[in-house]
Amino acid sequence: MQFELTKDFLETLNLAVEVNNEAKVLELIDGLQSADIAEIIDEQTLEEAIAFYQFFSQEQAADILIELDEGARERILNSLSSEEIAKQFIDNMDSDDAADVLAEMSDEKKNEVISHLEDFEQASDIVDLLSYEEDTAGLFVWAKAPDYIADVPNWIDEILQKAKVFITPGFIFGTNGERYLRIALCSPVEMYKEALSRIENTIVKSIATV
Repeated sequence: MQFELTKDFLETLNLAVEVNNEAKVLELIDGLQSADIAEIIDEQTLEEAIAFYQFFSQEQAADILIELDEGARERILNSLSSEEIAKQFIDNMDSDDAADVLAEMSDEKKNEVISHLEDFEQASDIVDLLSYEEDTAGLFVWAKAPDYIADVPNWIDEILQKAKVFITPGFIFGTNGERYLRIALCSPVEMYKEALSRIENTIVKSIATV
């Protein structure tokens, strides 16, 4: 049976959410699909939507977020920190869906969210997907880490945390890539200049002062 959102249903649901009546909320949404839930949230205020979201698991919340209208999704994400977005949503999405969500954010916000992802392989996939425009192709550069870097994964993580620049670690592609970095050459030159400047102003300077 197709779900039809009515004013009475929305008012009843919002009241149940407001008084934290979990049993009533779950009864009202029983059998609804992610797209149906998204339709409800599209009609709620930001405060109502955030309160409603508390009744879902992180996996369900991520599925619902994807189904939201862009405006509703933007309102919710703007109310959260980069770490909250990473942990509550991006960690629970396929890379393709995560890239679609992140593509709507500013470059600074994207980098901040990606810096909070713990899964290097997922982060790498997302960065690659964000680097491409539809129907285009790109190249990759494999660069060997300097010999004085003893722990390459830790060094890459330091760059991510301090400079907010994600570089794909070669080790996720096998043992032959353990001391290598993979860089996608499919973004504007200005973006690479900005990334290099961040690394020079954080990582390189910190090494020079040791």
